[in-house]
Amino acid sequence: MPLTKEQKAICQLLKCNRSASSYGAAGTVMAVLGSRFSADIDYHHRSIEDMKSHMEADLKLLKDSGYALQKKSDIGHGVEYLATFENGAPVVVDWTFESDNYYYEPIEDPQLGYRVHSLDAAAWKVGKTLKRRAPRDYFDLLEIDKTHVPLHVGVYMFATQESLSPVDVLVDLKSSFQFSRDEVASISAVASINPEKFNAEASHMLERAHSFSGR
Repeated sequence: MPLTKEQKAICQLLKCNRSASSYGAAGTVMAVLGSRFSADIDYHHRSIEDMKSHMEADLKLLKDSGYALQKKSDIGHGVEYLATFENGAPVVVDWTFESDNYYYEPIEDPQLGYRVHSLDAAAWKVGKTLKRRAPRDYFDLLEIDKTHVPLHVGVYMFATQESLSPVDVLVDLKSSFQFSRDEVASISAVASINPEKFNAEASHMLERAHSFSGR
């Protein structure tokens, strides 16, 4: 689990407040499933009321545990705080209301308390990759494909949600791929990433998923 020690401490502290209506999501789940570091801790909620009540409980627990808290910004349908314990590095924590159309209920997780189901995380990541076209997103797809959910499954789930053709989604994903050495170097992961190996493995993953989706 490539969370920083400060992120791990907060996840452990706040996991008692997690539930099927307040759960780890987005980059935090990518960190749990793979080996790339996340810039923040993301908690998603099913309603604005859930978000507010869980955020208030989390902020109280953080404050009572000695964390200094600073509101960083309002982010779309949520709020972002910086949480700092003594001389440790500050941690960004996001509480958001997301109208996510998940296939499965959030599942229990020993590190986060509750998190998005791996299948839904894979479908979500496909959508994010199409929007951002960032090297880190393709890296996450490759990590998930290797250890949890084959890419063609995530593509199928995303395409079904969005009323798209899985083949068209794969063609779109392939059209933006291939990254330079510097672009690959921008990915913050546990181990260093060989650009040639990364590009080759991800290209193979995309071709394999395309062959499955085209059947």
